Amino acid sequence: KKASGGSSTLEKIMRGIRQAAAPGGSSLVYLKKYLKSEEGFENNSMLLKTLKKAVADGKLQQEKSSYSIPGEVYKPPADETVTITEVTEGSGAAVESGAAVTMKYEGRLADGTVFDSAEKFKFTIDGGEVIKGW
Repeated sequence: KKASGGSSTLEKIMRGIRQAAAPGGSSLVYLKKYLKSEEGFENNSMLLKTLKKAVADGKLQQEKSSYSIPGEVYKPPADETVTITEVTEGSGAAVESGAAVTMKYEGRLADGTVFDSAEKFKFTIDGGEVIKGW
């Protein structure tokens, strides 16, 4: 199906994946943001339907909540790192893919500057709702 501007939804998704050039693929969150800001596309149900069909047809690959184009490989930038410091380990059972969780967190830059925080941040493990590193 062709969306506005003459490009199909899949073509727009593939442009987003190529622009991100992310080594592990592009997350659903990234693709939604890319499509809205760069392509003027906000139809989430069409996005999900197109992703599902493209994966089934072998036009895209899915690894957990990230999507990539078969045969295209991107190397991470040399300075791209995430350091995780576990301040307090939870006392409950380990979570698995698909589980709904609530976290308290604080994101800091290497210089100690806090860039984000939340007391009760809810998301689904491997649901494509959060950035890599969670």
